[in-house]
Amino acid sequence: MQAKTFAVVCFALLSLALLAPHPALAGPVESSVWIEVERADGVFFKGHRLPREGIGAGVMLFSREVVTAAHVVFGANKVSVAGGNGPPIAAKIVSIDENIDVAVLELERPRPFLAAIRKDAVVVGERVSVVERPVEPNTPTLSYGVVGTTHYISNGVAVPLIFTGIKGEKGMSGGGLFDRNGALVGIIIRIDGTLGYLSALPITEFCARLARCGSGAR
Repeated sequence: MQAKTFAVVCFALLSLALLAPHPALAGPVESSVWIEVERADGVFFKGHRLPREGIGAGVMLFSREVVTAAHVVFGANKVSVAGGNGPPIAAKIVSIDENIDVAVLELERPRPFLAAIRKDAVVVGERVSVVERPVEPNTPTLSYGVVGTTHYISNGVAVPLIFTGIKGEKGMSGGGLFDRNGALVGIIIRIDGTLGYLSALPITEFCARLARCGSGAR
């Protein structure tokens, strides 16, 4: 009787494992997520006052981890992440680096679509893309540009930052920058000047700082 019960339990567990979503490498649209946050009034990030209700983007690195810009979630007391056809998922901040403006969120439950991470850096003249924030639910589109530079000068020091040549808008900070093969090469952390061009922190820089990219790199 015990052997029969044990076999039934094993079969049930195996069935659940087969039915559960298994993380898989996916393209830009599938691996991108949209973030909404709530924070107390009067929170500042590097001298800039953050809104009480903020929006941003992110990209899935692991089945329960999202990378985004630090200023998107800094000081938040509530974070929710949405993507695909599923309902929003609650998340918490597990790692944040204000210096390079990136953060890692842990989701309350896993999502199945993960970004492929490129190991080598982008070069000037390379074609790249970002996922635009959907105007309507589940209708994201890609915008394309050409890398203009991979560094900018700050106080006389060259800082690693990819100038994308792509115009962005509110709510795109923290989203992924992808190469022509759909692999993740950067995280959007800035909208430059009055024209609104997007700039991204190289994913190689993020990986070197946080050491969290081993399994997804290619």
